[in-house]
Amino acid sequence: MHELKSLYQTDDLGEAVHEIAKDAELAAITMGADGAMAVYNGEITSVPAFPVDKVVDATGAGDLFASGFLLGMARGQSMESALKTGCPAASEVISHIGARPLVELTGLAEAHGLAG
Repeated sequence: MHELKSLYQTDDLGEAVHEIAKDAELAAITMGADGAMAVYNGEITSVPAFPVDKVVDATGAGDLFASGFLLGMARGQSMESALKTGCPAASEVISHIGARPLVELTGLAEAHGLAG
């Protein structure tokens, strides 16, 4: 979110989202505790963050979100479902030190009714 606003040199997230919608067919935007959103062909889809008890280390969160989101997209999921597949992957990795998940992400996704 901060990177997107910086890219478009604005403090207004809505303005930055509007600008990226003009520049990209598809963009996924992580917003930390506020969840994630995607802009696809000008349509915005948002999902809440996946809850965690405590953020320990944010290293790898973006990469893990991207892996889940892209898996969902590759499997033809809806934009909302693809975003929801990325969020638990990111939340798992921020709950401990290190950039690698400590649990099998496929099982985590399946446990929450997402892509498996």
